[in-house]
Amino acid sequence: MISLLEFNARAELCRKFAKLEPHASCIWLAEAKRWSRLTREPAVINEHERSQGPSTAGRQQRSEPSA
Repeated sequence: MISLLEFNARAELCRKFAKLEPHASCIWLAEAKRWSRLTREPAVINEHERSQGPSTAGRQQRSEPSA
């Protein structure tokens, strides 16, 4: 899973490309917006929190069916 830091870095890179390529700036800015929006997605944030450590706070435990 891509980290929140990487999402932010990709958004910033797209903004830089928008300045370097004025003829395609609308495309680069749209990409930057998409990457920035992903940092606010609950599913992405939850996955990021899960990957940060062994904490199971907020996670539901699944029980396996009996055989």
